[in-house]
Amino acid sequence: EAAEEVRQEIEAAAVTALGTMQQRAAREVTISLEEERCVCSAEDWIPGLAGLRVLSDLRIGQRCSVRLAPDLAFGAQGLPDFGVPPDATLEYDVELLQIMKLEDISLDGSGRITKKTTHEGEGYDHPAEGAEVVLRVEARDDASGAVLVEDCELKFLAASGKFCSAVEETVLLMKKGESCEVRCTDSSECEDPELKLQPRAGAVVVFSLELLDFEKMDIYGMEEVDRAAYCSKRKEVGSKLFQEGATRRALRRYQHVSGSLAYLEDWKNAAVVEEATALRRVCHLNAAACWLKLEDWRQAETSCSTVLGEDPSNGKALFRRAKALEGLSEYREAEQSLRKLLECDKENKEAARMLIKMRQLVKSEMEKEKEMFSRMARGMRDAPDTAAGSAAAGVAESAKAGGKGAAMASKVDRPSAAQADSDGSDGSGVGRTMLIAAAAVLTLSAVSILARRWR
Repeated sequence: EAAEEVRQEIEAAAVTALGTMQQRAAREVTISLEEERCVCSAEDWIPGLAGLRVLSDLRIGQRCSVRLAPDLAFGAQGLPDFGVPPDATLEYDVELLQIMKLEDISLDGSGRITKKTTHEGEGYDHPAEGAEVVLRVEARDDASGAVLVEDCELKFLAASGKFCSAVEETVLLMKKGESCEVRCTDSSECEDPELKLQPRAGAVVVFSLELLDFEKMDIYGMEEVDRAAYCSKRKEVGSKLFQEGATRRALRRYQHVSGSLAYLEDWKNAAVVEEATALRRVCHLNAAACWLKLEDWRQAETSCSTVLGEDPSNGKALFRRAKALEGLSEYREAEQSLRKLLECDKENKEAARMLIKMRQLVKSEMEKEKEMFSRMARGMRDAPDTAAGSAAAGVAESAKAGGKGAAMASKVDRPSAAQADSDGSDGSGVGRTMLIAAAAVLTLSAVSILARRWR
């Protein structure tokens, strides 16, 4: 009690000496760290870089006193709404209570869904796809604070497509006992018929989630038959999501299956290995279809090439690879894929129509290259004539000088026949150099075309 009285006397003396404002009651605030600044829920927090520097030196549970000169605080304007007069020197009593990790968990990395961990969970394990989880959920409107989903307890299979992306994709990142806030700025990602959640357009929905429990599942410790069956169910979930238009969620399911079945060399059951290999191939093809829909042509081409490495005559892989190569403007390679497809499946009308289109695009591309090479050759051919014209212009300028001095110069400086031959050889040397440069450019272009065809 005596120590507390001394502390209060010191604080009162400091405030009186500073002559700025009355001491405010302590309160909890939330501060988000951003590049070169921090954003606080309280407007009277230390502004600018000074606030960031104070926080960077603190640890959880640490308390400090910060004295701030007027030019680093609110300056000549002060902060009238909070009773801070102009040119006030301020003292802050700061205690760091908790550090909450903020993550972008949107599947496309757009920042439309962010997760803020408010309470750390136990251990290191996270729920696996398809594991049973018990989750407490509440949702509210960020602007008005209105409750959109009452606090309730849900039991479901993780990543099964039963609930919205903001709930199901987040639970895969949580630990037992963890609490978090999920902020969703895209209403399509949090629409949920099961929860009867239909946010208005442009609304920001905040979910409060707590993972109460989940089933432990060791996918790589399963028997071969069980793992193949598990992956088959995951693939079906992906197909269901793809049909519903949830392309990125479907893609995640396909990638999970292909990753779970990536190494089959140690499997002993030949029939199960054959089944798992076929399932992995289907998931690569389905992933390619997702990438095409998302217009990520290079990823689609990579998925198709993975399948073609195992099955060079796979019709779907050849066709989807051709579509991806068209998106990348690699028309010659697309034409080759379609030719190979039609060799295996002559009745594929869609591939035949696309081949005609690719031939036209290749022809147009070749005409553009031919025109470019023609312009280059013309430029190289005209270069020596331009040099000769410049030399003649120089001689004419000298002749204009006239007079005796010019005549004497003519006698003294008249080149010999040998010198004239030497000059002529220099001119032809320039021409040869230009032709060699043109040949080198054409050779590099040809090598580039051949490399693209080989690839």
